[in-house]
Amino acid sequence: MLFSFHHGTLAHCVSSRILPSCRNKAWPLQVNPQPPHAVAAVILLSDSTYLMQLRDDKPSIAFSNCWGLFGGDLEDGESPLAAIRRELIEELGITSPEPLALLGEVEYTREPFACGRAAKTFFLVTMAVDVAADLDQFEGAGRQAFTPEELVECRNIVPWDAYGVLLHWTQAPG
Repeated sequence: MLFSFHHGTLAHCVSSRILPSCRNKAWPLQVNPQPPHAVAAVILLSDSTYLMQLRDDKPSIAFSNCWGLFGGDLEDGESPLAAIRRELIEELGITSPEPLALLGEVEYTREPFACGRAAKTFFLVTMAVDVAADLDQFEGAGRQAFTPEELVECRNIVPWDAYGVLLHWTQAPG
């Protein structure tokens, strides 16, 4: 599934509502000939909440001090599946994230930052609340579980990560 951020879409509505309160003006501006590609884990806990990471409060980090999904950029020659497995080990010490299901991919333009296009692939990871509580966190300033409704109201969230959660939430049965 490929989703794009365009005017008039849910993704654009989410990003235009959130970006003004969260963007980091010190984020380095660059245009890449090959659009950057990242991966993110939409971690659904057994109580139907989503586990989010509070990004470090550093000027060099895009959307610093905002809530986002666990994940990161693909390394050269790495597949999205290999990248999400590596990121979950690096960030949370999860060595066997099962089940792991592809949710979709979003392509977006980093227009507010003049950085060109980027893409992010989302994977669903399900986990018991007690397992999540026992995880070690090696990156970020903290973590917290949110209901979908809380995330919709959250003004300091990475917009494309909000879209990843909404992608799952709107497809979930019930």
